Amino acid sequence: MQLFKYVVLAISLGTAPLIAKTDVTDITDAAKLAVEQAKEKGWLKGFESTKLDPKQIERVTDIAKQAQVIAIQNTSNLSNENQQKQPDLMEQTNGALFISLSMPRKTLLDSFKVAHENNLVVVFRGLKKQTNHISIMMKEIHKLSAVAKVEPKVGIDPTKFAKYNITAVPTIVIDKGESFISVPGTLDFEFVKNEFKDKEGEQAAVGPLFNIDEVDLIEQMKQAAASINWETKKKQAVKRFWKNYKTFELPQATEERQWLIDPTVRVVKDIKNGKGEILARAGDVLNPLTQFPMSLRIFVINPSIAKEIDWLKNELKKVSGMFQVHITHVDKSNGWENLNEIRSALGTPVFLLQEQVLKKFDITATPSVVQTRPDGLIQVEQVNAL
Repeated sequence: MQLFKYVVLAISLGTAPLIAKTDVTDITDAAKLAVEQAKEKGWLKGFESTKLDPKQIERVTDIAKQAQVIAIQNTSNLSNENQQKQPDLMEQTNGALFISLSMPRKTLLDSFKVAHENNLVVVFRGLKKQTNHISIMMKEIHKLSAVAKVEPKVGIDPTKFAKYNITAVPTIVIDKGESFISVPGTLDFEFVKNEFKDKEGEQAAVGPLFNIDEVDLIEQMKQAAASINWETKKKQAVKRFWKNYKTFELPQATEERQWLIDPTVRVVKDIKNGKGEILARAGDVLNPLTQFPMSLRIFVINPSIAKEIDWLKNELKKVSGMFQVHITHVDKSNGWENLNEIRSALGTPVFLLQEQVLKKFDITATPSVVQTRPDGLIQVEQVNAL
């Protein structure tokens, strides 16, 4: 039996690639380029050597995932307009019943029944005492619902406790937008409705009250996050990046070689645009460089060989049109620093060589030059820079 559906609010961060991929180069994955961009902008500089406790990382990761988790039933009943808005626990309800696991079990069960019968949302402030995972809290809620034999709408929202200044439970709140009433110490919804006809705002307690055991979920997340050294975390991420990054240390060319590549392709299936218009038919033979002429030159060098650096500097003085510089590898022990040193030495952006470039153009030694030609062919030249 499905008792609850969850709506999790998340923040997504987007980064755009530094360059557009072309049919000729297929340079690199956009995510790797975004990391490179972050380094260039100085976002990954100034790391400290403080050791990070793995338990702290695990703790804050768990809690961060739980921030602003809302358990909502029947979300399919919401209109499309409402689904696009941030979910509100009290939407399509008659009000909220604020409770805590500190309350006696009978009062907790009665709370679930009252909420179910009167279309109230049951609201907790945070996780079960001395726990840090949402699943433990939800198990408690499931147990209560099973024993009470009802399935009220239930949520965890510390912001609602703060909004209505709920400091003890049980408390019933009715909010009509322009005015609200908050009555602590009661489970009698009809009584609160009648009170709302003549009163509004926070009212005096009308019955027994209990402390709130659950820690404010947002405050719990803040406290855990405060114990993490984020600079160290970034440093570790950079180390993992270079450890897993594949580089290619090619031999130095000892002879001059040159070969041509024909990029002509045969279309095996109709190619259509978004409007359904046919751009190319099955059986067509096409050369993208004759249809869309471009001037591009790609230099591939070993940056640790001084003669290749000198050779490239001279070539860049003569180059016209678009060009790119690909290097076979960097010193992984200080990847970003070494990459920046190479860029400074050449005075131009450089890219780490990708395996697809090697395979497409059959590059086996450095330095090599790949360039497009007016006749639609791609010329690859292996240069002896000794």
